[in-house]
Amino acid sequence: AGPTNNWADPDEMYDTLHALFEGCMEGRTMYVIPFCMGPLDSPLAKCGIQLSDSAYAVVNTRIMTRMGTSALQKIGKGKDFVP
Repeated sequence: AGPTNNWADPDEMYDTLHALFEGCMEGRTMYVIPFCMGPLDSPLAKCGIQLSDSAYAVVNTRIMTRMGTSALQKIGKGKDFVP
């Protein structure tokens, strides 16, 4: 439905997609994951917040980053933030 859509009218495609995905997230758990890539006390560390409906993504983020209250506190201090 975006700029690379060359096979259907964009308005028609938006209507089709909205109908297909209506309510698709209803009843799902949304995880809000504060994370930090790198040591928490490093000036090079990058922090962000990931939104996901996947428990698998949460577990893998836990393996690859520092996450939780400590990452959230670093974000709250106004440090670099990955949008």
